[in-house]
Amino acid sequence: MITSIREPFSQFKSTFHYYNIHGVSQMLRNQTYEHYLRDILLYEQRYTSHDNRKLRHCVPDGFSVTRNIMAFNLGFPTGFNRPDMSQDQEFIEQWLKKVDNEFSLVLIVEYFHESLVLLRRKLCWNFEDILFFNMNAGEYKHKVRDTELVEIHKKWSNVDYSLYKHFNDTLRQTLTNQGAEFWREVAHLKLVAMEIER
Repeated sequence: MITSIREPFSQFKSTFHYYNIHGVSQMLRNQTYEHYLRDILLYEQRYTSHDNRKLRHCVPDGFSVTRNIMAFNLGFPTGFNRPDMSQDQEFIEQWLKKVDNEFSLVLIVEYFHESLVLLRRKLCWNFEDILFFNMNAGEYKHKVRDTELVEIHKKWSNVDYSLYKHFNDTLRQTLTNQGAEFWREVAHLKLVAMEIER
């Protein structure tokens, strides 16, 4: 199996905008994800409450889209309809080993071109099979990366950070073992992707 993950704080900011957390949580007009993180329990309670179910569309009551969402998507028990195992470090480590065994490749968004070339080689695809056009890339005003906010989010979504660190380290180790031909292919993919974008 193959999956992809991204840096958790970037994932959070994207989720914040995509799922309209600002609106559903009834935040004030000038408030941003920074305010959300500083009073996360209040805004989470508002967002996940039954009263706001019509504003959330397909997100069920009680389900957090900001807490360990990548881990949840890969089967980790985050507390929604199952026990929350996010504070059990031994369980997290066993789960990471299980995920590592189940997936033959985990693509990392921050190394997207490199990941695609690895995918192409693993599946014996042609170069044309990994060409892509970037769509739905959100642009939003608040792109501050405050260390304090990252630390707050890291405590809130700790399993996602463990997941990302594990597979980011794994991918980086894999990339150090690649030869010159691999890096030529990555450079070519980046060039072609820019041409497609243009």
